[in-house]
Amino acid sequence: MGMSTIGNVDDGVPLHF
Repeated sequence: MGMSTIGNVDDGVPLHF
């Protein structure tokens, strides 16, 4: 759920901590 590096290019959501 966007928890890889930053989360925006990973999941598609902007900074999904």
